[in-house]
Amino acid sequence: MLPPKWDDFPNRNDAKCACGIWIFLAVVFVSYLSIATLGFIECLDLPDNQEVYESDHQLPVVWIRLCELAPLQAAINYSILDHLIVAGRLNYLLPNGTEEIFRMNLTSDADIFFPSPDFRCKRFSVQALTPEDALMPFQVFEVGIEEPFHPKLMAVNGLYTRGLFFGPSLAENATNPHACQEEHLLKIWVPSSKLPKQRNLVMNVVPSQAIWTDTLGGRQGAPCDDTHFFGDISMVMDPALSSLEAKQYLNSSSTKRPTLRIVVPIARQKVEVTRYENDLVGNILSLISKWISASVIFKVLGSVFPQIRQSRHHLLMRIPELGLGTEAQPLVDKSVP
Repeated sequence: MLPPKWDDFPNRNDAKCACGIWIFLAVVFVSYLSIATLGFIECLDLPDNQEVYESDHQLPVVWIRLCELAPLQAAINYSILDHLIVAGRLNYLLPNGTEEIFRMNLTSDADIFFPSPDFRCKRFSVQALTPEDALMPFQVFEVGIEEPFHPKLMAVNGLYTRGLFFGPSLAENATNPHACQEEHLLKIWVPSSKLPKQRNLVMNVVPSQAIWTDTLGGRQGAPCDDTHFFGDISMVMDPALSSLEAKQYLNSSSTKRPTLRIVVPIARQKVEVTRYENDLVGNILSLISKWISASVIFKVLGSVFPQIRQSRHHLLMRIPELGLGTEAQPLVDKSVP
């Protein structure tokens, strides 16, 4: 609806009032459309529906993340990641009763990545996939720190090394934001060679996957790539192993051997999938309906300025006290006999 013309009103006050009302309605109209559009833009980045179900599919390789605090590394100018000793193996049973074992000494030259501003990490994997029909699969990671290590990292009179954080991971991309948020890191003191036994930990994990879709067949609103991850990570202490059993993995001196054993069993091969869906079709139709309804209402309110003969306008009501409105002229002059 176009604004009323100033010259179409015989009463100047009527013209002022009509223009003021039109400007007010126009501001409300534009504000409503702006709010509706901003709401639609926000909806593009937020999933409307969330579905959780289980799926049977091949799991990616399992990783172990070993991390240190970046501020601590900078303060003492010493990186635990440069002195790691890591070995790993994968065990599982096949339905015919055959046991498969993959064993690997993992290099400490792995690339450093930063899952958050506070941590510097390396991650290691046996790089072997577990068959979908495997029974009782579990990953074992042997971790140690070359000695002597920095004195500020000593704990309990040098019996332990502090400053190391760890956590299992199922993410293909080490820095995937969703996986880094779900796969939290745990802190533990790593035994030194002064302890006669190796510390043993068992991780409870749930294989999970997050995927993002929209109703137009794309991935609108996805915060990152689809990813696998371990959910509900918890730690259980297990009886310690003897130092002789720990030495056999690297056949090295007592100061260069794994002292921490991390076991990651996969209790089930089913993956808990969380599917986030963005209802683009519904959001677009909702925005269009808001635009149409606002336009119709704005057009209907134009009846405040109806046309009369000679294309002249006036208000529907007359308020002499405010100087609004025009007095209707009789069609027949009553003074004429």
